[in-house]
Amino acid sequence: MSEEQKRNYQKDIDRFEEEKFAAKHSFPTKLLGWMLVAGIALQAAGSFSHGSYNFGGLVFLLAGFSILKGSQSALRFAAFFAVPGAILGSLRILWHVAAREPLEINGEWRSYGDLEFWTLDVSPCMYFAAESIVAACALRLRKIPFWTKPVRLWASVVGMLLLIQFGFFVRDLIRQREVRRSFPKELATAKAHILTYGGSVFATPSLISSVATFGEFPNILEVMWSTSPSSHSMIYRKNPNEGSALGKHLELQECLQLPSGEWGRIEMKLIQPESH
Repeated sequence: MSEEQKRNYQKDIDRFEEEKFAAKHSFPTKLLGWMLVAGIALQAAGSFSHGSYNFGGLVFLLAGFSILKGSQSALRFAAFFAVPGAILGSLRILWHVAAREPLEINGEWRSYGDLEFWTLDVSPCMYFAAESIVAACALRLRKIPFWTKPVRLWASVVGMLLLIQFGFFVRDLIRQREVRRSFPKELATAKAHILTYGGSVFATPSLISSVATFGEFPNILEVMWSTSPSSHSMIYRKNPNEGSALGKHLELQECLQLPSGEWGRIEMKLIQPESH
């Protein structure tokens, strides 16, 4: 047996002994394992109560059982996904609160004034944050190196994907801001119409009024009102026989809260004249 083989064999023996000791005596390790296992129970309970909890599913369940056995690789895996999950989830919540926009939760739009906002979005995020803290404590107390070669490789891949996704997010944000600046009157008119009719926005009087209201704007092609992420109903559509100037077709989305407290989203299709 070569010296390198001897060293690798000794590393395996040391790792096995460390995992065996940690499974019995490392409190953070046992706590993290049971937290991951309990996550699937909380997720199942949420499905019975029509809630959309997500605590990692079966993947974290298997990782939890492995961590209870002291597995170092499972501990790295849990830390690798729990920490970014908690950070990204917190940033997502803070962004929507700062922008005064609702979050899509369980097929509905909810804001920080709704109970579902705290139970179905904030609570899972905080649970991931707690798992992250416990995982970091377990790694530190057990003196396990985290940035191994496989972890660095996967961190590079995930980091690249997140950067690409962030780039698309910024691009869409800039586009929407430019469209809002180009069509302020059109957007203000749509808001005023929906606020005027509220829950009766799809009633006959509203639809009749929308023809006269939006027909004055040659740049408006369609106006829709969505009461949920999966519900899109037409308020106004320009008659194709009326004709319109040639130009670039644009889309505009704007969240709006009705006086009743209900959230919805305005979705407009506009045309930017070629001479614009």
